[in-house]
Amino acid sequence: MGATFSSRRYEGALSREAIEARWKEDVAGSLFESGHSYSGDIGMLGAKIAKWVDKDFDSLFKAEDWLVANHEKYEPAIAVSYIESTTKAKMWVIGGWCSS
Repeated sequence: MGATFSSRRYEGALSREAIEARWKEDVAGSLFESGHSYSGDIGMLGAKIAKWVDKDFDSLFKAEDWLVANHEKYEPAIAVSYIESTTKAKMWVIGGWCSS
């Protein structure tokens, strides 16, 4: 069995509670669409966000690169902050390595 990296992006202007609620909805949608077993999508991470990493990376690429290097398969999701390059808005990328 392998693993696939998968993530979703959310606006930082939302509260953490609102982001967590949207994440839970996205996880439920993933489970409905892709199944509950080794889909390689965010449903495999579960609805819990294990850690919030507020580093404000200067790009989505750098935030995801950190997430790829620091998340382990079978762990709950991690949220990492970054600054969107064109709008300068704070954003969050949430995800990790998903069983596939």
